[in-house]
Amino acid sequence: MRGSPFLILVLGLATASCATQTVPGPGPARVVADARAESVRSFLAARHTGLSDAQLRAVASAIVREADRVGVTPGLVAAVIHVESSGRNFARSRVGALGLMQLLPETAEDVATRAGVDWRGAGTLFEPVANVRLGVTYLAELIERFGDLEVALAAYNWGPTRVAGFIADGSGVPTGYSERVLEYYRSDARALGLG
Repeated sequence: MRGSPFLILVLGLATASCATQTVPGPGPARVVADARAESVRSFLAARHTGLSDAQLRAVASAIVREADRVGVTPGLVAAVIHVESSGRNFARSRVGALGLMQLLPETAEDVATRAGVDWRGAGTLFEPVANVRLGVTYLAELIERFGDLEVALAAYNWGPTRVAGFIADGSGVPTGYSERVLEYYRSDARALGLG
């Protein structure tokens, strides 16, 4: 990723502290924001997300909040988003996965109750905060189920049933997707101060 526009952006942000800072909010009120959320907002703003600045701020806060809730880093969530959709909120895969974290509607519908998301059909996945909440909950469930981050990431990409089958028949878990997410996480996402 040497010389990539994203790496240049995140290296500029690498010195941001993780302490809270006061930033201007809407109207006369001031909002206290976490510097990690600002770093995530910058990460998203560097992409063609299709989101307004207010939406970027909301989804950045959701990424930090949801990552903290399940015990992963915001950088890992940012790495999954980068690999899955390049940060495009309205991304659609050829197999029907939707949104930032590229969830299949049937998977997301199954996770919605556990994630506390009001499921209103596949369009819910184009609501970025809902998509992040669903994706992070699903990833956390896979980490708990498989007990290994790399296997959980493979299951996020291949589906847990297929990955369990690979394990059961001894054929080995595919590593390409996990390696891409973790490489991005170790290089660029950590440079955001999100490691």
